[in-house]
Amino acid sequence: MAEQHFASALKLVHQTKPTQPGAEAHCLHKLGDVYIQRGKRTEDGGDFTKAAALYNAAMARSEAGGFRDMLAQALKQTEQFFLRHVGGVACEIDQYDVDMGHKNEMRETRGKVTERLETIDQRYNPYTHDQNDPEVRNLETARATAVMELFQEITHDRQTFVDRLISECIGRIGPPPCRYAFIGLGSQATELVTPFSDLEFAILLEEEADSEHNKQYFRNLTHYLHLKIINLVETILPAMGIKSLNDFYSGDRKSS
Repeated sequence: MAEQHFASALKLVHQTKPTQPGAEAHCLHKLGDVYIQRGKRTEDGGDFTKAAALYNAAMARSEAGGFRDMLAQALKQTEQFFLRHVGGVACEIDQYDVDMGHKNEMRETRGKVTERLETIDQRYNPYTHDQNDPEVRNLETARATAVMELFQEITHDRQTFVDRLISECIGRIGPPPCRYAFIGLGSQATELVTPFSDLEFAILLEEEADSEHNKQYFRNLTHYLHLKIINLVETILPAMGIKSLNDFYSGDRKSS
């Protein structure tokens, strides 16, 4: 009932002109609180990821000040509640600040990739020659090779980045119960990933180790990794599929 009331308030505020980001932020904050309480009862990691997404959406609509500081504290507590109620780990952590460090790392990586692309564009620019000039073919070939090498570097760097996030998660919730492998999918697998690409992966378990207990561990690990990805502040809220805001399964286009 609380979720429906806050969701209705959010939709009402969102429809007003001019927009009221501050009022939206307060509604999103309250919805996040609802999902925190739900997660404590269900012990479902997905409820905590939704709470984190709602708090981050509220943060994006807030200016510096006490309310924003409160949201930052709520995000720190979200991870603590996740570890306590899903991972069975009681600890006091300041992980949100660590996540912001990851965000800064991504920003720096994107800046370096932008510089590399500009260098490639300047060094191998076929448009500085007449289209019938034989040098054009050489420049195009060199340009394609340089771009391919850059793609490979981005793929390797992002694999290292995600591996570090996974290691941080495992360091908190404990070692895996069996051997496993994270398999990159999509652009990560084809080595065509960009610094802005989404993350798709699968987890393979060793043969005859797919017990419910083992699979639950990796579900929790996936939710924890998702929580870290959300705290990079690049996950749009509709992607979370929060039914009271975006019900993708209702058949009603307006609600999705």
